[in-house]
Amino acid sequence: AVRLHKIRKLEQEAPTLRVALVQLNLGIQERSRRSRTHKGRMGVFQDYLDESRRAAEQGAQVAIWPEGGSPYRVVATPHPDGPQPGPGEPLRLTSRGQEVATLAGEINTELWLGALTALRDPDTGEAIYHNSAFRFDGEGGKDRRYDKIILLPFGEFMPGRHVLPELTSKVKGVGNFYPGQDVVVFDTPWTSFNFLICYEAIRSRFVRRSVEAGSRFFVTITNDAWFGDTSCPSQHLMLTANRCTEYGCPMVRVANTGISAVIDARGLIVEQTKPFTAQTVIADVPLVYAPTIYTHIGDSFSYLCAVVALCGWFLPYLRRRSDKPDAG
Repeated sequence: AVRLHKIRKLEQEAPTLRVALVQLNLGIQERSRRSRTHKGRMGVFQDYLDESRRAAEQGAQVAIWPEGGSPYRVVATPHPDGPQPGPGEPLRLTSRGQEVATLAGEINTELWLGALTALRDPDTGEAIYHNSAFRFDGEGGKDRRYDKIILLPFGEFMPGRHVLPELTSKVKGVGNFYPGQDVVVFDTPWTSFNFLICYEAIRSRFVRRSVEAGSRFFVTITNDAWFGDTSCPSQHLMLTANRCTEYGCPMVRVANTGISAVIDARGLIVEQTKPFTAQTVIADVPLVYAPTIYTHIGDSFSYLCAVVALCGWFLPYLRRRSDKPDAG
């Protein structure tokens, strides 16, 4: 109760960030159908641009698209003989990426979004795909990118593909993504934030890396359409909210088909969309950072408890051995 009161007081005094969570409700079949043609892809892309423009008219300082929101690459694939830019290096935009940057400058609203990145293997020249997230600032500038580090086995990559490369081509429906290397913290005029893509947000020790790197605001982008009409989207959301409770940071979560949500520094879901609905949420998020004991010590207490439990299990055994009379 003391901590809840403390965070409530901090929220009253903290600056806020007005965000727009853009949920177009593109299910698996709908997304696949519209991705087959340029007209369909352009329609999805334009819908995101239009929703972002409408959000800016309502005062949104940031509009956020979900994981893989852009049906087009926003970063150009480098030439096989050219340098391969890393996550922290300058990005060369595609024509669609330039449209995003131009819109961000026109509406003076930052755009944070997910999109595919394709680089080149410097040895073989083959494409290396990343599930990425990007920040475009409100002046039309481009920032670094973040490449998803924890990939989903059998969804984004085939385990064992380096040993048996033919697995990737023979098994249908499995992606061929490669993991990123580094956590990236983005510095904005309001706060420092990091992207968490899909189920990265339920991995507590992984999220700790971002907090230790200076992140004070979590931005989760995901595609929960794979779950269908089940309880899984709700479960995924609730597991994600635990990170806010553990680290005392607020979070916004944007999903293709829901559930998109705003979560405060206590881990309370203060606003959320309904699944399988097209909806753009405009919310004012208090930028509070209220580090917890867990933020400082992590799993150390759990490890200590495990050691004590093991000692408690072994001590009676050792005592019985020491009390056993010597033979003879």
